[in-house]
Amino acid sequence: MTDANKGQPLPGANVTIDSLSLGTATGKQGQFRLSNVPAGTHIVSVSFVGYSSTQKTVTVEAGKTIQISFALSPTAQDIQDTNEVVVTSYGRAPEQVRQRTRPSQWNTEDYASIESNDFRAVSDHPLSTFAIDVDGASYTNTRRFIRDGERPPKDAVRIEEFLNYFQYDYPAPAAEDKHPFAATMEAGPAPWHKKHRLVHVGIQGQRVPRAERPPSNLVFLVDVSGSMRSPRKLPLLKKGFRMLAEQLRPEDRVAMVVYAGSSGIVLESTPGTETDSIKQAITRLEAGGSTAGAAGIRQAYQLAE
Repeated sequence: MTDANKGQPLPGANVTIDSLSLGTATGKQGQFRLSNVPAGTHIVSVSFVGYSSTQKTVTVEAGKTIQISFALSPTAQDIQDTNEVVVTSYGRAPEQVRQRTRPSQWNTEDYASIESNDFRAVSDHPLSTFAIDVDGASYTNTRRFIRDGERPPKDAVRIEEFLNYFQYDYPAPAAEDKHPFAATMEAGPAPWHKKHRLVHVGIQGQRVPRAERPPSNLVFLVDVSGSMRSPRKLPLLKKGFRMLAEQLRPEDRVAMVVYAGSSGIVLESTPGTETDSIKQAITRLEAGGSTAGAAGIRQAYQLAE
């Protein structure tokens, strides 16, 4: 990756294949590598602060490596006049697209250490709690690591979130029941010790039909600063937003506020029937600039009110 006018390498430029959710950044000599690209024809997109973005269509053959290069032209506004902050991490990689393994990526993910619970006798600690809003993120996150051919960090694996990911066919409380929750309990031998018993308690609240739920008024505050360029950040978030747009009911409303160097409203409060308008606002989201969230938070709260 080079400057089209000066021929100098461009470190820290973004290189992506959006259709595959693959991406990387160029090294200090402008080199890059995208691996694990399936055979076929793909569009490789590149972008860099102060330069015009461009694309190339490449055809990858199974088991073969191809080399491509890009020369980016500066935009009319000089890069020193932009409000961009670029943080670059350098690594060594040849400039190539190859078939065999996944790319080396800079891992900025961090997980809090999980401390195992000490053994507690039920006779001494008979109390437990449950939550209405549970988290199942660890399951999908761990699945992502495995699909990418990586071993998940041990602290990313949270057993309770694995259990909470799935939907269980617990019986709901009867309509005439005064209690809002129904409990399902069963016990059996523990797999780790034949003298131990494992107790399973399932809690099911009343199921409210979709048509009877009150209208939702959703206001999203989205960080679109330069740090969100990674394929696992803003591009992934945009995919999730598009899925959400398909689930909105006519009575639901959604709005979107973004912040980087400054904040702004990219989608006024919009009814769920205007799916195209919502998706167009999502498509327009682009990462770039510094991070200044305070103004965005205030603006999002004003919009929510």
